[in-house]
Amino acid sequence: MLNVLPGFGDFYNGNTGYGIVNLLAWPLSILWAPVGGASGAEEVNYYATKAQVEELENKKKKLKTDVEVAFIGKQITQEEFVIAHKKIDAMNLIEFQKDVEVRDIIPQSIYRLNPDRVPTSTQR
Repeated sequence: MLNVLPGFGDFYNGNTGYGIVNLLAWPLSILWAPVGGASGAEEVNYYATKAQVEELENKKKKLKTDVEVAFIGKQITQEEFVIAHKKIDAMNLIEFQKDVEVRDIIPQSIYRLNPDRVPTSTQR
């Protein structure tokens, strides 16, 4: 929508060079500017989505690391470790938008029996 005005969409998308060309080529730029603005918006959306996916993947990796630390520190058993890893692998990335902790993926019955076994690094 912004590229209906010459170059505004390109400036908004961070394509300053295209924005200047569209401004200088006005009124002819009205013919191609909306298409360029749409592709620029797609580019911005792509990189924003890519950054969000990387952030969620990093949260997933951190949770796996927390489980490994808890296992190495003997805060969870091998069975709990295996269960936790299977659960983490089965989780969709979208589930990592909220904070997920070790205690969220290990069966609750284990914590009722021995709540001290929850890794201290993940306790609130």
